[in-house]
Amino acid sequence: IQKYISIKLALQAWKDDWALRETNEEAQPLESLIEITDSGLYEDAINISLPAGHHLQLASSSGVRPVILLADRPDQLLVSGEAGSYFTMDGLLVAGRGLQIEGEVAGIIIRHSTLVPGWNLDPECEPEQLDEPSIDIVNAWPCLTIERSILGSIQINNDEVHRDPLAIRISDSILDATGSDCDGPACEAIGGYGCTLAHARLTLLRSTVFGRVDVHAVELAENSILMGKLKVARRQHGCVRFCYVRPGSCTPKRYHC
Repeated sequence: IQKYISIKLALQAWKDDWALRETNEEAQPLESLIEITDSGLYEDAINISLPAGHHLQLASSSGVRPVILLADRPDQLLVSGEAGSYFTMDGLLVAGRGLQIEGEVAGIIIRHSTLVPGWNLDPECEPEQLDEPSIDIVNAWPCLTIERSILGSIQINNDEVHRDPLAIRISDSILDATGSDCDGPACEAIGGYGCTLAHARLTLLRSTVFGRVDVHAVELAENSILMGKLKVARRQHGCVRFCYVRPGSCTPKRYHC
C-alpha cells in the first residue's frame, strides 16, 4: 500500500506501475483500488484511461466524505477504456463538472455518491448549470449501474444504427434534472443529444426521477416515482409496476400503477 497527497498523483503512480509491468512482461492485476482516506477537498484534473480487462475503483474509506471539485477545470471527469474494462466510483461527491464516458469501457458503477445536479449550487441553493448533465456518454456502450446515489441528468450521444441500446440500471437513487419546466431541455432526466429518445434500455428500482425520461426501452420500472413524463419507443417489451407515472406518458404494460 502506497500513500499520496492527491488523486492525480495516485492515478499517475497507477499508470506508471502498469507501464512498468508491461515493460517487464509481468502479470497485470485484474483490479486496482485508489482509496481516499479523509474528507478533504480535491481539485485535481482527473482523466482515467483503463487498460483492457482491468477494473479500477476510486472510493472513499468508511466514515469519510471526500469532495472532488472541478469548477475551475475546462474538462469533465473523463473515463475511457479498452474492451472489458470497468470503473467504480464509491462514496464520493463530485461538483463543478460531470462525468464523461468514452471508448470501449464495459461497465461504469456509481455507488453511495453524489454528482451534484446542475454541477454546482448558488447561494440560494439553486443549480448553476440547468442544462448540463451529470453523466455524458459519448460513443460508448457501458453497462451503467447507479446504486444509492444522487445525480443530475444522463445524456447519451451514441450510434443508433450499428450498436444495440446500452443498459442503464438505477436503484435506490434520486435522478434530478433540475429544470422547473417539464417540457424544456433542462427537464430531461435521461435523453439523447439531438434525438427524441436515448439509445438505452432502462431498469429503475425504488428510485425517484425529477424530469422527463425518453428511452428506447424499459426492462423494468418498479416501486419508483417518475415526476416527468416517461416516453418509451419499444412499448411491447418490459413492465412498469407499483410506480407513479406522470399522466400522458407512453410506457410498456403497467401493473398497479
